[in-house]
Amino acid sequence: MNSQTNSAHRPPSRFGKKIIVSVIVILVILGFCLFLLGRNYMKESLKPLKPHSDEIIEVKVPLGASDRKIGSLLQQRKVVRNGLAFNYYIKSHDVKNLKAGYYWLSPSMSLKKITNQLRTGGTKRPVRHPAH
Repeated sequence: MNSQTNSAHRPPSRFGKKIIVSVIVILVILGFCLFLLGRNYMKESLKPLKPHSDEIIEVKVPLGASDRKIGSLLQQRKVVRNGLAFNYYIKSHDVKNLKAGYYWLSPSMSLKKITNQLRTGGTKRPVRHPAH
């Protein structure tokens, strides 16, 4: 009976400790790699979609559209790389009062320029772009 009680209260072996430490180290390394990948993805998503583009795209922002909806519209119209990154940008820069209307935007514009235009306001009706 003594042999059974001794084996039940025996401290973990060195091999078991090595496995636990190894798993923890691997998880920390994977977490760090995921953090770096996510940070780089976000950094790229915040850049202009086509930095050297001359393209001008009409975007209609409907009345009452949420920030998320506007980001989605900008992504669908191929003005920004990622609607969620746009949403992150406006939240992190405390951008408020984006206005409804028709806008002429370019995929070469920075998110700062785009949000400045959206805060200024667009036209109530679609208009021809001055370059046409």
